[in-house]
Amino acid sequence: MKHFKFLLINIVAFSFLFFLMSLLFPGQVVTSKTVSITVSKEKVTEKLNNISNWKAWNGFVAGNAVKSNTGNNSDTLIFTFENNHQDVLQSQFNIYQEQTNAVLLNWALIEKLPWYKPWKKFSAMVLSKQVAVVMDSSLNNLKMQIESGK
Repeated sequence: MKHFKFLLINIVAFSFLFFLMSLLFPGQVVTSKTVSITVSKEKVTEKLNNISNWKAWNGFVAGNAVKSNTGNNSDTLIFTFENNHQDVLQSQFNIYQEQTNAVLLNWALIEKLPWYKPWKKFSAMVLSKQVAVVMDSSLNNLKMQIESGK
């Protein structure tokens, strides 16, 4: 009984310390990637606004559905979708005109993390490198599709 009580006190103490440490971490994780595409800005905007074709290039949409297009202007497109863990992710595309027929596309994936789930904060920070790899390959797929005219 004495060992059980000692073990229980240690578990509670370390859980509390884990929670306090997680409060020091940011409430959102932003992963950003950029690619240069040699087409007009209008073609890139048109391709991004066509949500039904995202499965052809976007690695995150395979098992997830894009919920809504939450914001649009000429240079910024914002979409939200849920992943299979019911986390709401915000996908923000910034389009910059580089030259007459070339654009720079910046994709920022923003994951807002609840303060009361410390394990999500730790896992999001650890998994951000894997997210960046998927984003990079997705942007390269998008670039190939747009430049080939598909």
